[in-house]
Amino acid sequence: MRVNNAINNKDQIINKTILLCGCKDIASEFIRRHKNELSIVGFYDLPDTLNRTKWSSIHPVKQSQKLNGAYNLHFIEDFQSIKNYVWVICQNGIYKNVIEEWLVCNNLESNVEFTYSFIIDMLLSTKKKCLLHGYYCYVRDIYHLFLSNSEMVNNFDFYVGIYDEPEECSKFDRYLLQAINLCDYYICNNDIENKRRFTKNEINPKIKIITFPAFYFGGLFPQSGNSRDMYMNEYYLALIDGENSAFRYADHELNNLVTSGFTDEQIVEIVKDINYFDKEKVIKFFNTALRRLYLYESTCNIKVAQYIERTFQYKKLICSNDHWSGNLLLEVVRQIALSLGMSNTFGGLDGIVLPKRYQDIPVYPSVAKALGLSWVKSDTLYNVRFRTGEKSVVFEEYTLRYCRYIRQVQELKKVW
Repeated sequence: MRVNNAINNKDQIINKTILLCGCKDIASEFIRRHKNELSIVGFYDLPDTLNRTKWSSIHPVKQSQKLNGAYNLHFIEDFQSIKNYVWVICQNGIYKNVIEEWLVCNNLESNVEFTYSFIIDMLLSTKKKCLLHGYYCYVRDIYHLFLSNSEMVNNFDFYVGIYDEPEECSKFDRYLLQAINLCDYYICNNDIENKRRFTKNEINPKIKIITFPAFYFGGLFPQSGNSRDMYMNEYYLALIDGENSAFRYADHELNNLVTSGFTDEQIVEIVKDINYFDKEKVIKFFNTALRRLYLYESTCNIKVAQYIERTFQYKKLICSNDHWSGNLLLEVVRQIALSLGMSNTFGGLDGIVLPKRYQDIPVYPSVAKALGLSWVKSDTLYNVRFRTGEKSVVFEEYTLRYCRYIRQVQELKKVW
């Protein structure tokens, strides 16, 4: 396919005839932003589910429709007549290439030129441009908090690149490199920065790179082990309905107690004892995790270990080994804002609560006592995610549900 990475300034796109495809909602927003400066001929409607079994039988909508309930957009029906337009793929960030693959599968590889809507947005932007690139959960949280602040929105345009696996990242190197060179600030996870395939001479030296840690800190959860390899639950089943899809994070203490033959009620009484974990071992475990975080973030511009060390006793900072709470997110965003030259932009926010999309790991009462965690009470609620929904529960109910879950999975394994 002839990929049009030669479009590097707005003069090269202003006089083009543009056809949109991809996400209809993003296309609608694209039209709202650019209808007065671009020649947009219409929208080619792709299947709701882009899988290879459907690519050979596309049935575009024939009549004009209102996209997103607001903006009129003509839906193109003559597929063969639109090969010579510039296709602009509308998607929210750099993370999938299924639409590009669809174009190839429809024999457009010889004469179609295309680009992505975020590239056009960057070319036409008159503000300072920030590209956020990293693991989905971190980038999403930072992005939405920036958009909630009018001072940030008035001074910057933000763009998102999503990273899941190294091979996925490599597929989009060409788009990512173009986006980086169109932006003023490249804000990324430090391991993204380290793994990216670009040499220094490929990136404009005027672009400021700001790195933040791909967060991992398990110092409050000795029950999950002391390494990334240990915190994934061996009993986690993602494809079974109901509660069998919960409890992604391992609790090795509960796993062992269930296997040892204790009843669920006995286990609750055992682990809620304020002396269950030895105090000295808990403190050593916490300090080891903190030292690792200091070392891990040593190459980052944005650092959180010192903030954790200073505030962990009176603020909830983490939901689990690999997800921050609103308080820690706010600290990261404050530091990024300072790096962007926006002092005190988020100075008045405290105790921000993230949507309940993360699975909490509960803090054992003995850990709370050993570390002096004033924010952990007997009625502290932890968010538990099930496929059927989410529920906030206290430590005892979490423990009961976890033990029942382990027993259910053990029974399932017997018939496999």
